[in-house]
Amino acid sequence: MNLTIDKRAATGVIATLALTLGTLVSPLGDVARAVPSGEIVGFDVREDLGAGPFFTDEVLATGGENGFDCYRIPSLGVSKDGTVLASWDGRPGTCGDAPQPNSIVLRRSTDNGVTWTPQEELAAGGTEAPVHGYSDPSVLVDWYTGDVFNFHVKSYDVGIRESAPGTDPDDRRVLHAAYAKSTDNGATWETDAVITDQITGDAPWRGRFATSGNGIQLQYGEHAGRLVQPAMVVTDTGEFRAVTWLSDDHGESWFPGRAFGTGMDENKIVELSDGTLMDNSRSSDRSVLMRKIS
Repeated sequence: MNLTIDKRAATGVIATLALTLGTLVSPLGDVARAVPSGEIVGFDVREDLGAGPFFTDEVLATGGENGFDCYRIPSLGVSKDGTVLASWDGRPGTCGDAPQPNSIVLRRSTDNGVTWTPQEELAAGGTEAPVHGYSDPSVLVDWYTGDVFNFHVKSYDVGIRESAPGTDPDDRRVLHAAYAKSTDNGATWETDAVITDQITGDAPWRGRFATSGNGIQLQYGEHAGRLVQPAMVVTDTGEFRAVTWLSDDHGESWFPGRAFGTGMDENKIVELSDGTLMDNSRSSDRSVLMRKIS
């Protein structure tokens, strides 16, 4: 394939090839050298490079099995002792987002993914009255204590766009924030800790959810050790904004950061080596095919 690209696009293409083929000389300088012979490799990908596979596939869940019609929204984390924790939504019926009687399910591996425990329900939705569900897992590991948090949505009658203002944990019109916590590397869990009031406070928000995937623990600067869970909120004026849920006491309590951006959605945060945090967000407007970076 022959590509005509601008300088910014070239950076992404070369970086992708570097991950696929080998080492990289310079993103915008010399062409990457990526084969043992030292042959120059350009943008024309060939099938005869002779590289072996970098990974193997392992199917952890198949729709229609283990009581769920489909599975969505995977999250992957590694606990302090090296246990790999994979969780995702188990969705019955229409396979839709909240509000549905979805469940958060989990499998664990103690041998780097070679074998896995049977699927278990970490947070079980209920199809009988009062109907409730859990969706969108995000794993956050505290490397100081070894505790593992699995954040997720708790829904009753409404989704993110229809959620009412308020933080009453029994209000079925409010989309709630909850987590499960493990102190033994994911073997057992304390479940259904609802923290909607803590991570909302007096903010004029009427919907929120921890964005699926992973949270982080800060490594640098005066706030080293702080737990940071990315999230998204809907304001009282209907804006979709990104926010963080923070803890400075290893998850004993949580408080919200300042909301930022407009038209935000599912977003992720990484910490750079100078302590700067970078956020990468999907757009809440599905017609906008680009990412937002802060």
